[in-house]
This record gives sequence, C-alpha cells and structure tokens, in this order.
Amino acid sequence: LTGQVNDTGGIAVEDVRIEAQSSSGAQGASLDFTTNDSLTIQNSNSLDLTNEITIEMWVKPTNHLSNFTLVKKKDAYSLKHIGSNYVFEVFDLGGTSHSVSIPNSNVTLSEFNQLSAVLYNDTLRIYVNGISTNFTIFSGTAISNNNNDLVIASSYKGKIDEFRFWNIGKKQKTISQDFSRLLSGSDS
Repeated sequence: LTGQVNDTGGIAVEDVRIEAQSSSGAQGASLDFTTNDSLTIQNSNSLDLTNEITIEMWVKPTNHLSNFTLVKKKDAYSLKHIGSNYVFEVFDLGGTSHSVSIPNSNVTLSEFNQLSAVLYNDTLRIYVNGISTNFTIFSGTAISNNNNDLVIASSYKGKIDEFRFWNIGKKQKTISQDFSRLLSGSDS
C-alpha cells in the first residue's frame, strides 16, 4: 500500500496516526523459525557500533518455556529470552556486561509484538509495541566491537518480521511514532 495523504485544511495535531488497510488482501511474509533454525549474517564493519544502537523487530513466539536468542553479536550486544525474562545486553569496551530485562508477561504468545532494544546516551531501554517497559543506566564508555557474526533466532521457535538494525539510539518519542511505520529503504 503506497500513497500520500494531503491535508487541505484544519489544524495539525501532534501524534495523530493515520492507518490504511490494503483492500487487495496482499500480505507480507515473516520468517518462520523452528528451534533448529537460525539466520547468520557475516561480520561486517556496519555491525560494529560505538556508542548507540537500536534493534527493532516484530516477534511472534510460540512459547516461553526455553531460553532463546532473538539477535546476538557475541560479546557485543544481544536480545534474548532467559528464564522468564527478555534481556537486552550490551558489552562495553572493557568486556563488562550491562543489561535490562522485562518479564515474559509483556510479550504475548502466538501474537505479533514489536520489540525495540535501544542504547541511547547512557540508557539501555526495552520497548514493547512502542511503549517503554524498562530501562537501566549504561555505565560503560562504548560498545565492544569484534569479528563475531550476527545471529538471528538461535533456539527460537516462532516468527520474526521487519527486523531493523540502526547504528543510532532512537529517542523514546521516535520509537513510539515509528514502531508500526513501514520503511521505504532509504530511511535514516
């Protein structure tokens, strides 16, 4: 669905959202993972970050019974399910782990949930469906870089759609506005 909305009068109101549904019935396709599947992206300089990161994705987990990884660059950053929590972890240059977590109850099983994991300024934060659910202070100086590959969906059973990886930390207002926005491919 593409197009443009023009307002020919009235008063602009901040945070108004216009949604349109496709009448053709055409739908996108998400990646469907079993516990034995994963996607590996070879290491690249674009995966080595310095001070900020935003990871966004729509997830539809089938269970919370086991540990799994949604995304991970070993010893740099990850978004995982451990025990009864989703955990966003970032390693600083000294190798110290910093993390923030949210309980399983924030992520609905067998339904799509939009997760965003952000390091912005000195704060690690997790969002669910555009709403900040928890945060903690990142006391490190920078994100650890290494030659490890990026792995998506290790030991995960469910669907992942619209995976987005940014070398910036998005502000809370931007996450709230953008969590369901479709990208054109030239977004920054």
